[in-house]
Amino acid sequence: MLKQLWDSGYSPSLPQDQVKKILQMLVVIDNVELVPQDFEFFKSWKAHPHKGKMKGMWSFKVKENWRIVFEFYKQDAFNIDYVDYH
Repeated sequence: MLKQLWDSGYSPSLPQDQVKKILQMLVVIDNVELVPQDFEFFKSWKAHPHKGKMKGMWSFKVKENWRIVFEFYKQDAFNIDYVDYH
């Protein structure tokens, strides 16, 4: 679903009212060089590292319980997903 959005700019399986914001987040994730310093400009997205079973992952708040979660290793993002956090 996120890959389709990234590749084509459209994904019918995502809530259409959130697509623009999700795309903006994916662009930021793709361009990040320094974690967490590069996230300081996006405070409204509530970027934060996870603890516990999701340790090593970061998330951006999309809307209500929905998050973009991802991992970083050597300036590369992977395991990017759109999840209902609660």
